[in-house]
Amino acid sequence: PHRPLRCDECGTAGPVFVHYDRDVIRAHALGNFRDFIEAMSASAAMLLYLDNAFNSADGPNENFARELLELHTLGENAYYGAMPAAEVPTGPDGVPKGYVDEDVRELARCLTGWSLDGDTGEFLFRGPWHDRGPKRVLGLDVPANLGPMEDVRRILDRLAVHPATARHVCYKLCQRLVADQPPDSLVESAVATFLGRAGAPDQLRQVVRTILLSDEIANSWGGKIRRPFEIIIAALRGMGADFELPTRVEGTEWFLYLTYATGNLPHDWAPPTGYPDVRTAWLTTNALMASWRLVNLVTWYPEGGPTIADPLAATPEHLATPLELADHWIRRLVPRGLAEADRTDIVQFMSQGRSPDLPLDRRDPLVSERIQSLVGLILLSPEFIWR
Repeated sequence: PHRPLRCDECGTAGPVFVHYDRDVIRAHALGNFRDFIEAMSASAAMLLYLDNAFNSADGPNENFARELLELHTLGENAYYGAMPAAEVPTGPDGVPKGYVDEDVRELARCLTGWSLDGDTGEFLFRGPWHDRGPKRVLGLDVPANLGPMEDVRRILDRLAVHPATARHVCYKLCQRLVADQPPDSLVESAVATFLGRAGAPDQLRQVVRTILLSDEIANSWGGKIRRPFEIIIAALRGMGADFELPTRVEGTEWFLYLTYATGNLPHDWAPPTGYPDVRTAWLTTNALMASWRLVNLVTWYPEGGPTIADPLAATPEHLATPLELADHWIRRLVPRGLAEADRTDIVQFMSQGRSPDLPLDRRDPLVSERIQSLVGLILLSPEFIWR
């Protein structure tokens, strides 16, 4: 016996997002795509977020079925609309090249009963809710009365090796790693690996390796920018931060508020598409200003608040001249370097009219403040957000 789900529990996916990120996405991101999409389909977060936890033969819900096809596998470019399924063009293998509304409805029937335990939140196949009749999805006939979950698994087998799935997933990976509009040559190379290694336990790792070792990525510097959350994480890593954020403390509250203000607070994007992965979405006044304020916060932590990062402690003791200090932090935060004019400005800021080769007294509070400001200025540079 399992406690039935109540209607008022719909929309409670937020508390299980950590589980989804840690145990589903991170656990499978470099594994096998077929395993990945089954784990995703059975996750509490997805079952709740897209309403499949309440999907039954008495009241089929198409929400998750549509997103499984449109977002997670075939992609919106493979959608043929409301045309009859029998009229969808097929590939050399006889499999339809895309999906239609009829496929969404049939897949929703397959997914009836994929739910979760109301007490534990763990996946639960509710047999009495399942539509046991015959179905047809993407040209695949699903016989009646298959074993528990078997009809969905047969559809996932087809989706995982579909050419449209390969192109959709590989395009997204290339867009994430290389350019907002990745070159077709790179996408096709990734697709070949995706399909050629479909049975490998590290299939996605090999796809990513194909992308990372390509000629296209070697010449892609500046083709992408860091999103706001990546900016702050890169800043914290660059400063060697090791910190905690205690609750109900001013510095913590400012950190969370400014992360929210960037528009890139983790798990806070409402549409099922995920945060945008193109620069036009993030080169906005609000996103940049909030990101810069957040960088300043962690560089100049508020008095009495948590020490989120400590640029002074992270600066090697043997560095004393403005030139040494500037070059150290430029190398550390922007390995490809700044424009020479910007480097000169940074050095002059540290020198304050004196020779850049003369040592500074780091015990002087004004010098300490300049070192903190030096780090902050580099973190605010355009080069720091390029990748």
